[in-house]
Amino acid sequence: MDPADYLKILQRHWKVAVALVVVLMVAVFFVSPKQPATVYEADTTLLRDQSSGDSGASSADNPAVVALWATAGDVPQRVAEKLAYEGSPDELASRVVVTPNVELGTVELTATAKNADEAVLLVNAFADEVLLFIDERDAQRRAEEAQEVEERSTDLSARLEAVGQEIAAAGGEGSA
Repeated sequence: MDPADYLKILQRHWKVAVALVVVLMVAVFFVSPKQPATVYEADTTLLRDQSSGDSGASSADNPAVVALWATAGDVPQRVAEKLAYEGSPDELASRVVVTPNVELGTVELTATAKNADEAVLLVNAFADEVLLFIDERDAQRRAEEAQEVEERSTDLSARLEAVGQEIAAAGGEGSA
């Protein structure tokens, strides 16, 4: 069949096509809600001090990295556990929009929910867990750095002791 045949069919049965359109319009009128659904939003902004790393730059100082942590991985899982959420953590994270601002060094979180209290609870839970996650990573990084410093210090002390013994054995300082 070519397109002209379809037009001939439509020309012969135009009343059926019009009737179907009218029935669909009436069905949409009765099925659609009378008012739009109300959605509440709650916002919070995280500001990370650029000098958070004791020496050098920390990945937590990059708002884009913080935004990634907020929407993937451990943070949504922790929030789901904290709120006793029964669905997927990814589904919960999809209700939060995270916007990093690299120029200002901020991360804005916006949560949406069916009621205002739930939106506030959700955005605050995500903000708290992001900050806790960052603090834990920083503490782990500092502990690793302290361990490296301790190992280097022990190694240098051992070397210094060995050099001191070599000096004493050669009849140098302290030998009489």
